[in-house]
Amino acid sequence: MDFISLQKIILKLLNYFLVFFILFVVYRKNILNVIFSSRFIAYSSLEVFKKIFMLFFVGYVFTPYFNDLLNFSILENFYANSHYVFVVLISLLLIDFFQYVLHFIQHNVPVLWRLHRLHHFDKTVDGLTNFLSHPIEGVIGFILLSFFIAIIGIPIEGLFVYTILTAIHEPYGHSDIRFTEKFEKVFNKIFITPQFHRVHHHLDMKRGNSNFGGLFPFWDMLFGTAVFPNKNKIFTNPTLGISVDQKPDYSILSFLINPFKKS
Repeated sequence: MDFISLQKIILKLLNYFLVFFILFVVYRKNILNVIFSSRFIAYSSLEVFKKIFMLFFVGYVFTPYFNDLLNFSILENFYANSHYVFVVLISLLLIDFFQYVLHFIQHNVPVLWRLHRLHHFDKTVDGLTNFLSHPIEGVIGFILLSFFIAIIGIPIEGLFVYTILTAIHEPYGHSDIRFTEKFEKVFNKIFITPQFHRVHHHLDMKRGNSNFGGLFPFWDMLFGTAVFPNKNKIFTNPTLGISVDQKPDYSILSFLINPFKKS
């Protein structure tokens, strides 16, 4: 096992630890009630399936056939002659911008929305919502991000820092942790807060088609897709989920065939 693979495993374990820490320590949910619920069983089964599927794809499809295409980069020399801290900061912003654009496209291209809508199925948005995504969506995102990172020439240090922040932010961002209104007004202009992201999971997609950013709200603010929860009380306790005709059942098979359902 190489060092990069070990880092990925450690970061994923950190992500899982934070999911359960927030559920059982912050929310004080009953452990047995959660792990024996149909929701947890279905979501965790999907998560295991996705990891096996992705390992197969990366090992037997992506690495043999795509790896040789990742040799061209635009900014490699620029990074090589820049200060380490500057390189990491620029890397964070560039990757986050890519994630914003991809997320925006997933909501606005019908074929990609069919894959992405599974993530919006949850009416109870919490750390377990991180498990809820379609494996094909994961593969598409992985391929596009890999080419983006290679072409832009983002160094491994920048990618590693972004991955650490994402591993921490994902379970926190999907929680229902609430700050005071004064603190929320300031903090959600710097980092995406749970209440800022909660607007994105609104049942009414006229409202939910907003707040696409991954870590930072800058891109939403810049491109006019930001909706701050404190500005309109209707977003304070939004009704979450997707329409009934798009919903899967609590089973891994239903999750996997959901994009191909007529709706």
